Amino acid sequence: MRDSQLYRAISAAVLLTLSAQTLAQTQVSTTQYAYDTVGNLTQITDPRGLVTTLTYDALGRRTKVQGPPATLGGTVPTVIFNYDGQDRVRQITDPRSLVTAYTVDGLGNTTQQQSPDTGTTNATYDAVGNLTSRTDARGKTTTYSYDALNRPTRVAYASGTPTVLEYDGGTSPQPTDIGQLTRMTDESGSTRFQYNGFGNLLQKTQTTTANGVAKDQTIAYAYGTSGSSTGHVTSLTLPSGSVIGYSYNVGGRISGLTLTTANGSVTLLSNIQYQPFGKPKSWTWGNGTAYVRSFDLSGRLTQFPLGATTGTGTTPNGLSRTVNYDAASRISAYTHADTSGSTGSSTATAANQTFGYDDQDRLISYLPANSSQSYSYDANGNRTGQTIGGASYTQTVDPASNRQTASTGPTASTNSYDAAGNQTDDGTTTYSYSDRGRLASVSKNGTTTNYLYNGLVSCSVVNWSKFT
Repeated sequence: MRDSQLYRAISAAVLLTLSAQTLAQTQVSTTQYAYDTVGNLTQITDPRGLVTTLTYDALGRRTKVQGPPATLGGTVPTVIFNYDGQDRVRQITDPRSLVTAYTVDGLGNTTQQQSPDTGTTNATYDAVGNLTSRTDARGKTTTYSYDALNRPTRVAYASGTPTVLEYDGGTSPQPTDIGQLTRMTDESGSTRFQYNGFGNLLQKTQTTTANGVAKDQTIAYAYGTSGSSTGHVTSLTLPSGSVIGYSYNVGGRISGLTLTTANGSVTLLSNIQYQPFGKPKSWTWGNGTAYVRSFDLSGRLTQFPLGATTGTGTTPNGLSRTVNYDAASRISAYTHADTSGSTGSSTATAANQTFGYDDQDRLISYLPANSSQSYSYDANGNRTGQTIGGASYTQTVDPASNRQTASTGPTASTNSYDAAGNQTDDGTTTYSYSDRGRLASVSKNGTTTNYLYNGLVSCSVVNWSKFT
């Protein structure tokens, strides 16, 4: 029997207390969880005493989540869930009462989504549940094809170059190619993949064309075969020919990095040490300088050096930063000490910063040493106002969606969107999108930047053009 089941068997209302004694701050952070008689989580009380309530219907389906208001006495943010007779979510109502609706077929496939932000999206599926087409709110349809193993082989768009995926080595397979994606062609060009006998990627060669010129870029990997490096990447060869080398400790974690170029080999990092749960706590830079970070018993970063470990002057060089947290583990302040250990020197205090939050964990104030910033939000977390120094800005959010339509202040702007919710204009910059729904171009002051993507959604080619 799991611990949680045991607790629930003991009492109908269970309180599970998690305590963490911090190292730098002597406080206990306690989060409490309450359950109903059938084990549904019904209440979460955070270390500040703020309560999130979860409500269920007679069938045990979560129907409502109510969080703490942003400020004491404010409106309680509520999310409501509605289901069909087969327990599938059909409608979600957000804290601004905006509704996202879903149409689901008899097999559980979502065939339509009606969103206030992205409009109506329709989808079709084949007999085994593979997505075969998707039409966005702009009317742009993407179709999907699969092989006998239900692996996607072709993604075709309303216009433009389709993405074609090839597996198992195609017409000239190697034993290590079986079951692997070995080639892909798309609007950016083509990509070839090679693997070793363990299925690890050995080489990726991407051929792209920019301004009519084709270019191959290859990344190669080598893997350890003995000791602590077994199965881990031991070197990464970049398209430039430079090689990044990796060494490992007995636990299989990276302990050092080297860089080898035509000019020789240098150490980037060495003697990397870790916290018990994996965060790097110290290392030595290539110039021999040690870098040490401190953590509390909750695993939170509490202190680290800024800039050089020695130095003087008004720049942050040589400062040590202390990270302070509030009861909810949010960063509340950065304080500093100079190289002499003084926290009151002008160098140290000039770098101090404080942060304030509302009860929904949203940043509402930021106070660096010589300025101030404040922020306000609506019920969904959309920013509705900000003050930077003496300048105030107001953001207008569409009542029927979460789209920011305008901003007023020293610099005013008006935003436009397409039917799918993509921003197309902000008054000074225009944006266009491909039939794939990805950013295709950005134009400002007569200069246009065009983007092409590979089939894995990585941006592969960026072209700049100037119009006069």
